[in-house]
Amino acid sequence: MAEFETFACERCGNVDATILAEGTQLCSRCRTGSWHGIWDEEKFDPAVHRGVVNRDSDTDPEELNDASFS
Repeated sequence: MAEFETFACERCGNVDATILAEGTQLCSRCRTGSWHGIWDEEKFDPAVHRGVVNRDSDTDPEELNDASFS
């Protein structure tokens, strides 16, 4: 899958792609009532998710695993 920016939903904490957010920082579930299904729904975890535009990671990026959809 192509690289893209991700964010943590300001309402529920799910990690979603900025290109799918339609100008908000709300994930698919919070905007529409259902998850888009392009990848598994995941809550932001600073030890796992790097490059989330509105959150900081706890770990050195070299030590992190990519989220299942990155």
